[in-house]
Amino acid sequence: MKDNLLILIGAGATFGYSPCTKDITEHLLEWDSTCEKCINGHQKVKDVLVYNSIHELLTKLYSRAINEHTINFEELIHACDELASFLMPAAENPHSKYIPIMQAFLKKKETIKGWEDQFAFASLVFEALIELPNYVYNNLISPSTCPIVDGLRELSRHFNIKLFSLNYDTIPLLSGIPFETVFSGNYKDKHGEYKLFDSSFLYYAPHTYVNIHGSVHLSISRFYNKIKWYVQPGSAYSTNLELGGSNLQTQDKHIKYPTPVITGFRKADYIIDEPFRTFYQYFNYETDRCNNWLIVGYGAGDLHINAVLSSFAEKKRFDCNFNIMLSTFCNYAEYKTGSYNEIPIDSPPNSPLNVLDRCFHPIFGKLLMHPKNLRKINFNRLTTEINSLNKLCKWIQLSYNLEGHKWVFGEGIDEVIKYFKEGFSKYRFSNVSG
Repeated sequence: MKDNLLILIGAGATFGYSPCTKDITEHLLEWDSTCEKCINGHQKVKDVLVYNSIHELLTKLYSRAINEHTINFEELIHACDELASFLMPAAENPHSKYIPIMQAFLKKKETIKGWEDQFAFASLVFEALIELPNYVYNNLISPSTCPIVDGLRELSRHFNIKLFSLNYDTIPLLSGIPFETVFSGNYKDKHGEYKLFDSSFLYYAPHTYVNIHGSVHLSISRFYNKIKWYVQPGSAYSTNLELGGSNLQTQDKHIKYPTPVITGFRKADYIIDEPFRTFYQYFNYETDRCNNWLIVGYGAGDLHINAVLSSFAEKKRFDCNFNIMLSTFCNYAEYKTGSYNEIPIDSPPNSPLNVLDRCFHPIFGKLLMHPKNLRKINFNRLTTEINSLNKLCKWIQLSYNLEGHKWVFGEGIDEVIKYFKEGFSKYRFSNVSG
């Protein structure tokens, strides 16, 4: 009987084959929406001017900070999203329920062209949420050659794969693995062929795959039985453009949009809506049930994902069968400063094969292990040192430049299989450089 292997992938897992954060941000700054539909008939602000204006203001704001900060598309959309709700007028009765609490304390500033038309901001956010997956799909680079395709196929021969992606692309489906994807049936409408949302078999299938934050194929609906997964992403894009505005809101009177993907800083507000709620609930279930975790290319930037990982890592930390392999991009030069300068680094990593202790990663170190237990572990004494820590949440970290996923899902796949089959206490790398 095969063991279950939970795999969580972020943008780094498909780096070079799917648009990265920098690509999407640059597109948003150059993008001029072609959608003519505006909320309640109000005129649309020219998108490229708005996002560039917001980018300029945020750049000035962050220039005061000590640490260098690069503004990304999620911050731009979040800022525009907040403005859409904040600028809703109290005078218009149909929309008075949208008045955010902070309007009582903040003064509006006429610094962005189009600020006089608050409805245009809402329309702009809605259109951007639909454009993002469309841009990702249209800018994939030879996705069938991405190492994750063959890597997953090989892993599926040894494990039951429980795959969770935080990306919008669906490159893993090219592996041909018969994943249960929470959508079933064969239907057709004027836009094209589609499947309907159906979670009936999710908890019983050997191989499962969900895009927790939505995907290029998803067409959203307020009705559970009308959520669709189009075979052709272009069909999903066309359908989503017809959705129009929204009458939904959060508890703090913030506008909510019908969206095929979750982005920005209010992901937790959308994770409670279907189909994202089912995705997230299932992620909790498998994180608790699976003792083998493979985390690739995730930068630990989503608090709702981190909450799941940290809570179940704490629960399992005395379980001798619990094993984690983490492969994520790390700027080790930064770890020599601040609170991590007391941790010595014998030799800077120059290969994906470097095996390092979790304490070298500032975010995952806190997520998956108590700070009091952070210490340097020499990989030559890895097993002995870990056992002396009462078998606390065992895991190894593979360092890499942004090409590391090629090792995990490519030339290093046999080592990955060996690690999860043997377990942390017995495992030894065939070749370790460092």
